Amino acid sequence: MKLVLAIALAAVPLASGELLKHVRERFILLQDHPFIADRAGSEKEDPQFTVEAATKALESLPEVPTTPDRNIFAPIHRALIRVHAGVYDEKKVRAELEHILKTNDVVFFSWGACPASMKTRYYLKQAGASFKEFELDEMEEGGLPLRRELSKYLGRTTIPAVFVHGRYIGGCHDGPLGAGVHKLHKEGKLHKLVNLARMSPPAEPDDIAFPG
Repeated sequence: MKLVLAIALAAVPLASGELLKHVRERFILLQDHPFIADRAGSEKEDPQFTVEAATKALESLPEVPTTPDRNIFAPIHRALIRVHAGVYDEKKVRAELEHILKTNDVVFFSWGACPASMKTRYYLKQAGASFKEFELDEMEEGGLPLRRELSKYLGRTTIPAVFVHGRYIGGCHDGPLGAGVHKLHKEGKLHKLVNLARMSPPAEPDDIAFPG
């Protein structure tokens, strides 16, 4: 019974329908409501987290993410992602993922009505980030295969995922810097990190390593 329930819960993000889209639309409308905005709070920059500190923090991150998925439902998620991705050209989709990370300073992979994706989008906007978003479940084609290749690359199945200069800085609540986008925002560090892209050139193609 527990296994059936786990599979059902894990399938919800992959089976978003009109109800989830409706919830998402309502959430987007509420994000700008004064009460919601006040509760969320705007980022107050940490004066000790300078541009130099942000640069060092970003450079300390591995070129290939090493953030294993500790979610107990990860095996089920991986199986569902594989099934929904179907048959596709893995090399072609991996090349597409590589191209996305190499040619965009800040990349945000999201998933429709996922609350964590909504929150991450909100915090990125609050931080003044100029980012390229890929809403994997809303893409006309290729979104599900791209999600599978992303999960294989990250070693985890959870969405959202934010990259700066090709380096994974985290999801909403966790990441390699000891915190996700939410906490980085609250600590006043997110603004510096996501805007490093405006202060330095994009990563060169050879600067990003991908596992085989």
